[in-house]
Amino acid sequence: MDNLTLFFTGFQLLLQGLIINYLFHLESKGCECAMDYKRTYILSYLVINTIFVILSLFTNVLKYTANNKLGSFLLSAYSVGGILNIAFIIEYVNMLKAKKCDCSESVYRDLLYVFAIIDALVLGMAMLLVVYMILFSAKVNGKKRVVKRRKMKR
Repeated sequence: MDNLTLFFTGFQLLLQGLIINYLFHLESKGCECAMDYKRTYILSYLVINTIFVILSLFTNVLKYTANNKLGSFLLSAYSVGGILNIAFIIEYVNMLKAKKCDCSESVYRDLLYVFAIIDALVLGMAMLLVVYMILFSAKVNGKKRVVKRRKMKR
């Protein structure tokens, strides 16, 4: 593993640890307005993601899971869970702000929101890139793709 990968993995683990700590801190200080099913989902996903990232540091877990149907299904479910996590984070922070939940006010709440927005933007751009590549690629398997047009009946 190269140094850049280790740096970004360490940065990811640090951010996840700070956010997990923040979410646990809300519960321990009795912040009732912050207790929601979205908080539970976000916390659960981040713990699972942290375990997954640590496992991927020491093993090539993606290599073993992508080569079979169960592994492919689990990776797909994990990806959908990640997209859902981004949406829940944005909704959760907006809900806390709308409720004027003072006990949840923290720089970590703002950090959580900013990184969720960045994740959503990156994910959206990646999806647009995939759609672009699928729809507008000029060559498929070394051959020029020909699109047949149908004439409309009058």
